Amino acid sequence: MRGLLGLGGPVSGRIELRGTNGLAPAKPRDLRAVTAFVTEDRRGEGLLLPFSVGDNIALPNLDALSWGCVVQRAQVRDLALRLIGRLSIKVSGPAQRAGTLSGGNQQKVVLAKWLAGAPTILILDEPTRGLDLAAKGDILRLADDLADQGAGFC
Repeated sequence: MRGLLGLGGPVSGRIELRGTNGLAPAKPRDLRAVTAFVTEDRRGEGLLLPFSVGDNIALPNLDALSWGCVVQRAQVRDLALRLIGRLSIKVSGPAQRAGTLSGGNQQKVVLAKWLAGAPTILILDEPTRGLDLAAKGDILRLADDLADQGAGFC
């Protein structure tokens, strides 16, 4: 999974998307528009812990949330509130620091930041590792819902 995204050693092979052989990116960054990677290491790789929940969700989505080089804070807040509700993230609001959340809620923020971009392929690297049973159940139900909606998983 990491090699596919250019985060590890070299990989070879073919990527098949929805039954077509046509997806053969020359570089891992070519996958960026259709792929999201949810790491098992939410604290080390998945989140910027001193940043707010809203800012963490916004970071990979700045193209859609900016006008030129100015971030539209109202859009960031609206997006964060929508995803907080959709994923049932237990948080006081989008301004709460990500580092103050429980592990399960941190992992939901990692998922939220990638779901905001509506990826075609969602790469989940042990997304429930180290979580309590309730958080594991929430994340697995979300994965099932996304699969039902046509998302692809690795």
